[in-house]
Amino acid sequence: MEAVIGVDPHKHVLSAVALDGRGGQLGQWHGRATRKGIRELQTWAARLAPGAGWAIEGSNFLGRSLALALVEAGADVRDVCPTRTANRRQQRPGRGKSDAVDAEAIAREFLAHPHLPCAFKVAATGRPDPAREALAVLVRTRHQVVDHHRRLLNEVEALLSELPARLVERLPGGSKTAPRLVAAARLRLTGERPTDLRLRLLRSRARAERALAAERDALEREITQLLAELGTTLPGLFGLGPLGAAEVLVEVGDPRRFRSADAFASYTGTAPIPASSAEAHGQPVHHRLSRYGNRRLNSVLHIMAVTRLRTHAETQAFVARALPAGKSARDALRIIKRRLARLVWLTMMRDLGRAVSPTPP
Repeated sequence: MEAVIGVDPHKHVLSAVALDGRGGQLGQWHGRATRKGIRELQTWAARLAPGAGWAIEGSNFLGRSLALALVEAGADVRDVCPTRTANRRQQRPGRGKSDAVDAEAIAREFLAHPHLPCAFKVAATGRPDPAREALAVLVRTRHQVVDHHRRLLNEVEALLSELPARLVERLPGGSKTAPRLVAAARLRLTGERPTDLRLRLLRSRARAERALAAERDALEREITQLLAELGTTLPGLFGLGPLGAAEVLVEVGDPRRFRSADAFASYTGTAPIPASSAEAHGQPVHHRLSRYGNRRLNSVLHIMAVTRLRTHAETQAFVARALPAGKSARDALRIIKRRLARLVWLTMMRDLGRAVSPTPP
């Protein structure tokens, strides 16, 4: 690699550092994160390091506009996870932190790891797939709506606990907040100022809760429709479902980014980690669950594994064999998650094969 350019993007500014193939600094650039600024950055790069590879921290967030412009120009654009540069700063605390220091660290990550993932989670440098991009927007928006809905119900719980006992007794029992909110919104005002204020606030929260629930349901229906358009068979996997499948597609992108099922398992944090010491000959080598990898994907696989443990006959049969063989319940869960990671990756690869295979005459 003759030269690389690392970019530290921010909301309003961009900072770039160019390095030669041996790590020597060629120059620095700092400018506005506007269309004019991006054109100026491209002109600077073409003059200083023509044909250089680009490494952008957060290429699908603050660096998205720059990454799209570079991809359109035919450049090789790679994404650098922020944790990589954070780890590099911890290893060299004497250098401090600035935009130029961060941009240089991003470029050095590309030099040290030439096979960093391409921007937009594609297998080869190019624009993101429009359907998958739409799915990512829907999934992200649903997360925001669900979080807002959860916060609202927590606020409602505090208001309900402050109502007089005579009114609380008229609410339905149970731990679910939504039915109690509906009942509280129907209560008549009492003439007591603090209580009436709480009742009016509860009526307002009830309207907001209905609106958020309706928006969440509409987003989930749209996600299901888009999954059908994409032709994926992931929702058919036991324990995954449409929402889990959408999460997987958004976080994984193109499954061809991973050279094998083992690489995918490492990315999801389901690859086994040895956790033994001074084991005698013939004794089993123990492993533990990984705390690394993509935690969203790990969460999806964990929910999938727990669902199968409860109701899937084959999974239950595996656990029944594993426990008498010396495996603990945690060991069995780790093995199940690892096998599910392989199943998910192979399913995505099969779906991709069907999508790209020519239609027979």
